[in-house]
Amino acid sequence: MIIDVNLFMIKLLNLMKNLLLLLGIAILLLSCSKDHKHQEAPFDGSKVNIDVNLLKDGIPVFYSFIDREDIINFFILRDDEGIHAYFDACQQCFKNKLGFRYEEDNLLCNSCNVGYPVSKIKQGVGGCYPIKLEGKHVAGIFEIEKNSLIKGKKYF
Repeated sequence: MIIDVNLFMIKLLNLMKNLLLLLGIAILLLSCSKDHKHQEAPFDGSKVNIDVNLLKDGIPVFYSFIDREDIINFFILRDDEGIHAYFDACQQCFKNKLGFRYEEDNLLCNSCNVGYPVSKIKQGVGGCYPIKLEGKHVAGIFEIEKNSLIKGKKYF
């Protein structure tokens, strides 16, 4: 009878260990979800309007535009040449739907981990660079038309 209890305890411990391993894997997968969402972009029904006073030189600000069930991520950046908008999608890696991140003056692709200084954003490295999003600066507001955003839906 003692052997049966010991065998039962060993099997129970192995089962608990396997359950903890599966739980850890599930948490990891959920935390690495491809569907990331940034702060929601201010939308007036026809265009997104971003107050340019919220932008700091060389630091991208990430937004999500929500159109029904579609989420289109983008970022806006102020540099020496003006204010620019880009889809949060890599020209080369957009199929992975992971976008970019900003770390220590560098823009890094979340898929291939290629990074470069924000000042080189237009050139990128190889095929890794963000996709331009049309917008215009009008009286302290950067405007992006809804149609321009919808054109990028294929990247998300």
